[in-house]
Amino acid sequence: MRVTHAYRICDLVLASNTALPELTPAKAFGAECRFELLPPGNAPAGDAEWFHQWTIGGDGEEEESREVWLRFARTGDGYLLRFPSCGDFLVSADAARIQCRPLPGTPGVTVRHLLLDQVMPLVLSRRERIVLHASAVVTGRGAVAFAGKTGQ
Repeated sequence: MRVTHAYRICDLVLASNTALPELTPAKAFGAECRFELLPPGNAPAGDAEWFHQWTIGGDGEEEESREVWLRFARTGDGYLLRFPSCGDFLVSADAARIQCRPLPGTPGVTVRHLLLDQVMPLVLSRRERIVLHASAVVTGRGAVAFAGKTGQ
């Protein structure tokens, strides 16, 4: 992988072969994690042990009738996160390498969103960082914070 960029995300330096304009550039290339954007293509055939999935659909629908949004698998050397409509992210067991093979036609902004909002929380938690699924808003009377379970 030819590294052309380095960024800070939380207290981690992430090297990348593609621009990630949503992140702050790092001043040093002492990367602890590497992201590689691969050419678009179909999902590779291989051994994957599927263990979890997130689905979307209206309330009251049976699980089997809901659309799969994300599937998780263990592979021989880490994890596979498959977004069926967007592509695959492979994360090494030590969370030091991330590769993405987007499906043809997947916009770059979508790849970046999935990397930053879905894959990086997994990477950070695998590196024993505390990761919270939360948000907050400021009102006229103060701030209100919301925390939720993964996938909510």
